[in-house]
Amino acid sequence: MGKFSAAKIFDAVDQKFQKAYNYLIDLLETGYVVESRINDKAIKVTMTAAKPYEMSIDGKKQIYISSSGVLVPNIYDINEDGRVDQEDCDLLFNYILHGKPESEYLPRMDVNGDGRIDSSDLNLVYRATGTFGYYPDHLKYGDHTAGIDNVGFYTSNDSGETRTYLVTW
Repeated sequence: MGKFSAAKIFDAVDQKFQKAYNYLIDLLETGYVVESRINDKAIKVTMTAAKPYEMSIDGKKQIYISSSGVLVPNIYDINEDGRVDQEDCDLLFNYILHGKPESEYLPRMDVNGDGRIDSSDLNLVYRATGTFGYYPDHLKYGDHTAGIDNVGFYTSNDSGETRTYLVTW
């Protein structure tokens, strides 16, 4: 039996960590892409220096690290801050309410992928916030209101007194 010293154990562990570190650095520098199909969906995972981590399903980014270095956990995180919360709902709500100005557009707003940014996207993001049990029939932003009633989805510039219907049932 050989004798083990703390220094020898430390050196052995250090060599293993250094090897793993070098492997990860090499992986990021050369890039790593895995593509597969799961349940008829195209899955792609990319790891490169430009994209430290990105997973897409059918070509749409699902989980990735944003340009500011934040892990974006799912498609409902509109502002890419790592959380799905009221701020994401507010971004969508204001975009829809203000007539969809190009200056406020974010590609992630079309969460259901139907080519439109509308109340169905807002509904999905709202539900993803985890605020279950109470779903308001209207949302207010100053004097601006957007809501759903028995006629359809509407917006209003006077707290709901005069309604302009964007979608009717």
